[in-house]
Amino acid sequence: MTGIDVIDNDSILVPWNLECSDLFSSCYEFNTHNMACWFDKELEKKNSARMLSLIEQIKNRLNEINDGSFVVENLETERLKNL
Repeated sequence: MTGIDVIDNDSILVPWNLECSDLFSSCYEFNTHNMACWFDKELEKKNSARMLSLIEQIKNRLNEINDGSFVVENLETERLKNL
């Protein structure tokens, strides 16, 4: 996923990352609404509370395991809060 072993091999992070990714990916539809790729903004809003919760858990876990080999930059929380 990231190429950073301490993150990619963390048994706590992996399911949270996968769930968050699945929630975001579920907003995409292909060959619908007369478009090749359509993004369902209403579904994203519906999923945003769970995604925000997962992101918070992920951030906390990253802080716990950070050995100084990576920097966390969170670009999603504010965007999701503003939906």
